Amino acid sequence: MEKEKITILGATGSIGKNALDVIAMHPERFEVEAITGGNNIELLISLAQQYRPKYVAIANEDYYNQLKEACNHSDIQVFAGQKGLKEVAHIPVDRTVAAISGISGLGVLMEAIPFCNYLLLASKEALITAWPIIKQEANKYQTQILPIDSEHNSLFQLMQTDMLPDNWIEKIILTASGGPFYGHNYEDLSNVTPAQACRHPNWSMGAKISLDSATLMNKGLEIVEAAYFFNVSPKKLDILVHKQSVVHAMLYYCNGNIKAGLNYPDMRIPIAYCLHYPQCVEEHQLPRLDLAEIGELHFEQVDYTCFPSPKLMFNAIEQGRHAVIVANAANEITTHAFLDLKIGFHDIYKINEKITDIIAAQFTVNDCQSIESVLDIDTYSKMRTNKLLQQY
Repeated sequence: MEKEKITILGATGSIGKNALDVIAMHPERFEVEAITGGNNIELLISLAQQYRPKYVAIANEDYYNQLKEACNHSDIQVFAGQKGLKEVAHIPVDRTVAAISGISGLGVLMEAIPFCNYLLLASKEALITAWPIIKQEANKYQTQILPIDSEHNSLFQLMQTDMLPDNWIEKIILTASGGPFYGHNYEDLSNVTPAQACRHPNWSMGAKISLDSATLMNKGLEIVEAAYFFNVSPKKLDILVHKQSVVHAMLYYCNGNIKAGLNYPDMRIPIAYCLHYPQCVEEHQLPRLDLAEIGELHFEQVDYTCFPSPKLMFNAIEQGRHAVIVANAANEITTHAFLDLKIGFHDIYKINEKITDIIAAQFTVNDCQSIESVLDIDTYSKMRTNKLLQQY
C-alpha cells in the first residue's frame, strides 16, 4: 500500500504534536510531507529533525535563517512568513491537519483545501468565523472535512452510524470538563492567576485553550462549531459538565433513547480516527476506557452565573455569524490580556460581552461573506477591544 502523505499546519501545538505521535505509530501507512510552526523555533527544528518532512515553514520570518541553518545538511526545503505557509499549503497531500490556533490560521487553511483529499480540522476559531466559506471551498474541490475536537469527533461518529431522520434528534449534548475551577463560587475566582487557570485537570493543551476551558468559553465556541458543522439549531444544543471527560457527546432522541460517544481522554484517539477514516484501524498503543474501573459517571448542569461565557456564544449564534466573529475576536484579546496580568479573570467575560454588544450591532451577516470581510471585522473588533482594555 502506498503511504499517505500528511501535512500538519501548526505542528508545534498540542494537536500537531499528538498527530505526529499517531503518525509515528504507523510508519508503514503515513509519511509526514510538510509541517509548519508559528514562533516555537526550537520545537519546530526538533520535529523537523525527528520526522524528516520534505518541507518546513515557520510563520515568524525572523527565524528563517535559524531554521534554514538547522536543516542545511538535509534535503528539507525551508520556507517562512505567510508566503512560506502558503507555499506549504499548496503541496498536494492526502490529508492536511489544520491545527493553527486562532483566526490567524484561516488564510492558510483556505489555501490548503484544494490540495488535500481530507482536511482534519482543529482550528475552531477559523471554523466558527468562516464556516460557509470553508464549506463552499471544500465542496468545490471535493475535500472532506473531518472534525478533530473530541466532542465533535464523537458526534461525527455517532451521526455516521445514525440512519434515522434528523427530526428524531431532540437534543445534542456536548460535555465540558469544567476546567480547574468548576465548583468554586464567583468570589473565589476574583484573584486567580494565569498559572492556576491553565492547570487543566484532564487535558494537556496550550495556554489560550486551557484558559478558554477555565472560563468555559471553549465550550461556547464548540457550541457554535457544532451548530455550524452539523447544521443544527442552537436550540437543540446544550452543555453538561462532566469532569471525568470520558463521555464527549450525546444524542437525545425524541423516543427517549440516548446515544453517547465515550473514549479515554486522549486527543490521539479522535486524531487517529480522522487519519484512518473511512477505515477503522486497530490502535494497540492508544489507551482503552475501563468503565468498571471508573465505576460511576457524573454529570452536572452548567453554573452560568459563575461561568457565563457559553451564554454569550449562544446569544451570538442567534444574532448571526457577524456577532460570533466579534465575540471570538474580543476573546482572543482578553485571554491574552489576562495571561499578561493586565485584567482579572472575571474581566474576560465582561469585556467580551461589552464589545460584542457594541460592535455586533454595527454589522450584519451580509458583511461577512468573504474571507477578507471576516478578517476586517475581526481586526476592527480587536482594535476596539484593545482600546477598551486601556481603561483597565
